[in-house]
Amino acid sequence: MRLNSLSTFFFVFFLILWISCKHDVVVPSVDNTNPKDSTIVISNTSGWKCSPDTLYFQYEVLPIIVSKCASDGCHDAGYRAKGYILTDYANIIKKGVVAGFANSSKIYTEIANGNMPTKASNITMTAAQKEIIANWINQGAKNVSCNPSYGICDTTNIKFSTFVYPIIQNKCQGCHVYTAPVLNNYTQIKASVQSGKFSGSINHSSGFSAMPKGISKLPDCELSKINAWLKNGALNN
Repeated sequence: MRLNSLSTFFFVFFLILWISCKHDVVVPSVDNTNPKDSTIVISNTSGWKCSPDTLYFQYEVLPIIVSKCASDGCHDAGYRAKGYILTDYANIIKKGVVAGFANSSKIYTEIANGNMPTKASNITMTAAQKEIIANWINQGAKNVSCNPSYGICDTTNIKFSTFVYPIIQNKCQGCHVYTAPVLNNYTQIKASVQSGKFSGSINHSSGFSAMPKGISKLPDCELSKINAWLKNGALNN
């Protein structure tokens, strides 16, 4: 009788233990506090998604023209060299641009021939930048825009050579090829980073000169990627 009672006891005990193990799911803890994790995810579905087959004036073309051609003392609203103001779409399209025909557009031919930016300014355009302006004109010189942050913006593994420096070339070097802080190469850019001016300017922080000068703040996704690069030590990678 005693043996039967013990058998019943152990049977019930193991039955309860088995049920508990089967239904109580243990969720492992996840450490999300890693200070080296610079991932910033942006979800933004407003506006239009950028197409690789279209040149977008506000996002790709205007920053190059303002940076390379509309610096102080040239084609800005104050100096108006040769009657050209190249600070916004209305003025850029007003003269010197024949929509659909880059080779008939004075703005482009002056750039292609090396007459603009002037040699005296020490500002130069890369072949890729010239091609962007030519293709934009050939596509109809339209004032079209897109949202470069459309969808998910991944800020992992941001490199200086493939992402950060091209943005500085297109949107900053026109002013900062000779004006402090000079941003012609990694060493000079890193010095600006260490001083705090680079981050303060691109993020439009109080007390800093907003950059890029004369146009809108960098798109959210670009800013997030550059800030992730800064957070990871602003490496020359």
